[in-house]
Amino acid sequence: MKRFLTYVLLTSIVGSLLYAQPGLDTLYLKNGSVAIGKLYDLSNGSYQIKTNEGMVFVFSKDEILRFTIAGKPVKTDKKVYDLNRINGLGFVITSSLLLGSSDENFPIYGTQNIMITFAFSPEQVIGLGSGIEIIDRYHIPVFIEYRYGILKRNVTPFVYFRGGKLITIGEIDSGEDNKGGWTIGAGTGFRWPMHNFESYIKLGYRYSLYVEERTAYEYIDNTEYPCTFQHNFHRLEMGWGFRF
Repeated sequence: MKRFLTYVLLTSIVGSLLYAQPGLDTLYLKNGSVAIGKLYDLSNGSYQIKTNEGMVFVFSKDEILRFTIAGKPVKTDKKVYDLNRINGLGFVITSSLLLGSSDENFPIYGTQNIMITFAFSPEQVIGLGSGIEIIDRYHIPVFIEYRYGILKRNVTPFVYFRGGKLITIGEIDSGEDNKGGWTIGAGTGFRWPMHNFESYIKLGYRYSLYVEERTAYEYIDNTEYPCTFQHNFHRLEMGWGFRF
């Protein structure tokens, strides 16, 4: 009997110490049980909690009385958002600035892209995108972007790679025949949760080129001849975006 009372006393003391630790989530069940660890909201309306010992428990919403997040009380109808559970199809909106030398026509260009993405896992996301990009001319890009998260956490750095085709929008009656071009890029970024979607920033290198053909006039012999011009751009890309 004394051993049993000692065990109960020690368990109560350890439980009290755990309650006082900052950063832990506490789940209170209607049957009087308490679970402490990292709490996640599941898509089927239930909740999962992972203890510091690595044990995982799943409870339905009807079993839960209340819970606290990092020691702060939270209503049970509030979602505990977990970016690692964004799997399958998604939608991305991204805006970027392309910064370069002022000797290269303009020091700043801008882009606005949208992407349909697919997450193979919390770390690996691939997307097919388009939009509008201003790189000396207006272009419609068609590209593929791959992103790899370095850490299996909601807040994590990542690396990305992209490449695709540029469809140049030429000026009407300009006499130019725009052949379009290509664009590639790579860099790193940082993501974090915001409400019920993902927010991120990225910084990387972007190379773009486009080709145009037009007629040149030679004043010496009073003749016209076709010319092909290739425009190359090396830029620092700074972007921000959201994934739903």
